[in-house]
Amino acid sequence: DEMDLCLDDSLFLEAPLGADSYTWSNGNLTHALWVDTPGLYSINVGIGGCNFVDQMLISPSLNVGFELGEDLVICLGETASFSSGYADSETSWWQNGSSSGSGSSWAVEGIDATLVAEVVIGECVSRDTVEVDFAAPFDPDVPESVSFCTGDSAFVLANFGAPEYLWSSGESTAGVWVTDAGVITLNTPIQGCPYENSILATVIPLPTFDLGPDIALCHGQNTTLNTSLYFAEQTNWSNGGTDATLNVNATGLYSVVVTDQGCSSSDSIQVNVQPLPIFELGEDRNLCPDESAFLYVYPLPDG
Repeated sequence: DEMDLCLDDSLFLEAPLGADSYTWSNGNLTHALWVDTPGLYSINVGIGGCNFVDQMLISPSLNVGFELGEDLVICLGETASFSSGYADSETSWWQNGSSSGSGSSWAVEGIDATLVAEVVIGECVSRDTVEVDFAAPFDPDVPESVSFCTGDSAFVLANFGAPEYLWSSGESTAGVWVTDAGVITLNTPIQGCPYENSILATVIPLPTFDLGPDIALCHGQNTTLNTSLYFAEQTNWSNGGTDATLNVNATGLYSVVVTDQGCSSSDSIQVNVQPLPIFELGEDRNLCPDESAFLYVYPLPDG
């Protein structure tokens, strides 16, 4: 006869009661024997002076056990793969308490799972369990890009609730001020899984123009003030003008705000209109030969 010995198990070998003597091959003298080691076991049974011999071959089971490995954490996009090392027909799987199928291997992705594998060969059964923890990403809800004017900055605020905030600029708070152009990254690791978001920061240049130095005009003259930014989004002069150029002929402080791509610059210029000199040379005169006349301006103009 032959029997399989399962891993970490034992077998009970028993001869019928009522014999005069029992002698096992290992020296045991009882009618029954527990064995936990493969081998050939024989028994000599004495009845009325006659000896009867029987043998039992104890073979190790082909089911020698298996290990699914240590509990583990998987990140988004990762797959945890497991193998029993036995044939598809010999292996069954349970996931989160439910029978999930058979096969020599199994995979878990995107969920928490308690995974149990069972291998059955003959009468021998072996099992192992592994815990898979899915580290779901934290959604910081940060923008893909931010823009701000030269000399300004932008505040980027991530959602609260992450275990950790790691900005490429070195900060570890939920929000940071961005002052330079480039790509800034935010890493919100979960259970060792690096979940990273990138934000493109763009610095928009200010409109550049110069109205020049202050201007002095004579009464009756005019001048044209010009930003030279003819295609700017918006131009607003202090007197209500909205073109790139403004014709002026009156004393005053003229200022303008030019906006382009959402960024604004301003400049101002003082225009002074001087009154014309007022004077009289008197009435016309007739002069005789060798006579002269003295002409003078009265009143004398200022300056």
